[in-house]
Amino acid sequence: MPSSRLKFYTEKTVVKRIHELCEKSSTCRVAVAYCGEAAHMFFPEKPSARPADLQIIVDASESAVSHGLTNPNGIKHLLGLTTAIRSLKTLHAKMFVFDEDVALVGSVNMSESSL
Repeated sequence: MPSSRLKFYTEKTVVKRIHELCEKSSTCRVAVAYCGEAAHMFFPEKPSARPADLQIIVDASESAVSHGLTNPNGIKHLLGLTTAIRSLKTLHAKMFVFDEDVALVGSVNMSESSL
């Protein structure tokens, strides 16, 4: 049975923790409302340090892009990490799930302004 430990991360520690969990995990599911141009920085640069099965869902709707909430260049950078990227209009989730065992849930979008 998975541990039910609760930990808190700040904007200064959450990216480091995401990188640590990516390196240990074979799967990662991400549902984050918006992504900025530097969204790819939330994941390790080296492919061997990322989960083999990385799936991302963001709000990349025309409305989100036209209002500057999601950056098309950020999506392009993410496509360099995985082709498993989907869009869901009005998505407002902010969560990362690793190996169906560890979840990071919070208020951080994948953007520098969230940090």
